[in-house]
Amino acid sequence: MYFSVLYGMRQKCHGACRDPVLNKSSANAYEQDSVEIFMDENNDKATSYQENDVHYRVNYDNYKTTDAGDPDRFYTAAGPLTDNAGNQIGYIIESSLSWSKTPENNTVIGFEIQINDADASGMRVGTVNIFDTTNTAWSNPSSLGELIMTGKDKETNALTNPYKLTSYLNYVEGINPKGYINRDILTEPVNAAKKVLANPSATQEEINAALDNCNLNIL
Repeated sequence: MYFSVLYGMRQKCHGACRDPVLNKSSANAYEQDSVEIFMDENNDKATSYQENDVHYRVNYDNYKTTDAGDPDRFYTAAGPLTDNAGNQIGYIIESSLSWSKTPENNTVIGFEIQINDADASGMRVGTVNIFDTTNTAWSNPSSLGELIMTGKDKETNALTNPYKLTSYLNYVEGINPKGYINRDILTEPVNAAKKVLANPSATQEEINAALDNCNLNIL
């Protein structure tokens, strides 16, 4: 298992899990081979999840679930981890979490990563946590460890953040357009948003406007 965490206008986590037996058959998402990410932006050590706390999960097949927080703040990509012969020996996860407020150097946040390991039958047979030794982070954010935000150059211009729009479009892809009398209400803002995302020169204002347009027209 290997994970790295980077911070800027969004929190980014990259990880690789070596596991030759992958299973997602359980109806309980936490029993599937997956990664869970917990964050307490205020680091206020509350004993139950508050508005600023998030608990997300993504399995090796990039299926996301949310136990706490806005699901649109969580973007993920997953793929196979392979050996030199091309055989799958695990999975790779890349995730991005949008901040609710602009982070600064020396900010301390509550944070945790948990790996869920399933056997061939689909039963969870183990978990691995970075900080939490009590196995209570899922219900008690005061069990999270702490990360200190550091290394951000104040002179560096902020990069655009397309992840919230991308995550929203992933959600919209699951909507059946046949449920709309006028399908253009669904397709026009989506197609416009896709054009914005495909434009490498798109500004953050254009990305935000595309997301607002989708929210305005799509229920």
